[in-house]
Amino acid sequence: MAAAPSVISKPSVFSKHYHGLYSAVLASMGARFAAAGFVVVLGSTPAFAIPSPELVVGSLSSLSQLFALVSAMLGGGAALAGVRSMSDANRTRSAQLAWRIVFGCAVVLVASMSLNFYQYSTERSARQTRLEATLTRPTPVMDGKTLDPTLKEASYRDQQVSPRGLSTEQAEKLLKEMQNNQRPDMLLLDIRETAEAEMGSLPGSKAIRFPDLAKSNIDFTGKTVFAFCHNGNRSYETCERLAAMGIDCRFIVGGLEKWLVEQRTLTGLKARTLDDLRALPPFRNQATLLDTDEVHQLVKDEGAVFVDVRYPGEFAAGQLPKAINLPIRPTPSDELRARIQALPQKPIIVPCYDRRSCFFGEVIGLELERLGRDFRGRYTLPWEYFVPSTPRPYIEQWLNESRRTWWSRAVDGVAIGLEKASAYIGILAAILLLALLSRLLVAPLSIKAERDQMRARELSAEVDAIKRRLAGDGPRLAREMRAFYKRNGFTPMRNLLALLFLPVMAVSVSAVHAAAVSLDREMFW
Repeated sequence: MAAAPSVISKPSVFSKHYHGLYSAVLASMGARFAAAGFVVVLGSTPAFAIPSPELVVGSLSSLSQLFALVSAMLGGGAALAGVRSMSDANRTRSAQLAWRIVFGCAVVLVASMSLNFYQYSTERSARQTRLEATLTRPTPVMDGKTLDPTLKEASYRDQQVSPRGLSTEQAEKLLKEMQNNQRPDMLLLDIRETAEAEMGSLPGSKAIRFPDLAKSNIDFTGKTVFAFCHNGNRSYETCERLAAMGIDCRFIVGGLEKWLVEQRTLTGLKARTLDDLRALPPFRNQATLLDTDEVHQLVKDEGAVFVDVRYPGEFAAGQLPKAINLPIRPTPSDELRARIQALPQKPIIVPCYDRRSCFFGEVIGLELERLGRDFRGRYTLPWEYFVPSTPRPYIEQWLNESRRTWWSRAVDGVAIGLEKASAYIGILAAILLLALLSRLLVAPLSIKAERDQMRARELSAEVDAIKRRLAGDGPRLAREMRAFYKRNGFTPMRNLLALLFLPVMAVSVSAVHAAAVSLDREMFW
């Protein structure tokens, strides 16, 4: 005896497809908008931390739909696994196909990650190269002269032809004689910056910056000064000035840089490479080179100030907005410390324009750190920085209006209505009213979509019959299904318009934010 047909029929293929597609679209888009709203709520001002009831309910509903979609996907995977287990041959073929797909996805993933890493490292390297270019840029000159009359930039050729210059061979011989107490008339001076000398110096030398010589109380009577520096430039300049004061002076042509390249003895000096030779004691942000966008951000958000270490003549030729000139090389140490202490209590950025100013920018960074100041780094692209001029009021008003999008116009319009309504019924009641109106706006479309869902479940048997009857004729099946949709009033595409609730909700949330900030009231949620 044949079993009686079940009163409750199984959902048809049409019902499953239609309902599954609709739910998946709703869940996906709803989850995205809910997540976006959640992030905006967390990252906004306190006034915005009180969302409307519609936002809370809609967000939780969308998230629950997303979890349902994930569960359906997992359930579908389990069902697929059950189908594969029906036959060994099918299971083997399916497993091979699955492993091939997994392997292909893994290859694509690895290739994509490798490409992303290559692009990132290439861009990072190019950025670093651009920032470091100024570190070796020569001092700017005009008509063969530096921009400051007191700044001396002696070339290697100038040092070679100077009557006060000593070759490295002569200097090494003289140094040995001094170490053997054979030249009591010689006075060995390390005229580099104090921070450089802290990393080590030649034995028997006295470290003193040139601007400190006048107050050093050194007795130069009957003495010949033997000066050295990094590359001979500063010791050349020092000897020129000492000679003008009637003091005999000699310097090493090429400085310690040439001495090291020729692998001469550096007893008592910690440096053993060209990089170490000009090294300073480590400090915070010592190697930080700021890019233009970072500098703009520091100035805008934290009120950072620029401290320019170039000579006054160079500074006068061009400087960044509101920059403070604090030349390191010609300023005595006591005055230098006092001027650093007088700097504003704000983050400090040191712009550098060439090799010299970049080095002295590092020197002042160390001094700032030791005095407890907030040194953020050196800015090696100062010519890129500018502050755009403020346009005239009517031009600025026109620009602001032309830049407004339809989205901002919609938000502003709703916010204005919300503010007006809050004047009569209060801000909380106005938000509830806005939530109700936003739901009523799309209610007809939502109701139509729900009715189609219910009607589709009732007619599932008829859909199954049509598909069995026309299973081998695709074109006729498509025509018959379109006629079925029309006959029963189904509008699948139009029903998707119910998703308009999502942008309506987003506009409402943004409007609540704008109104709350504008009104600056507590809503006692």
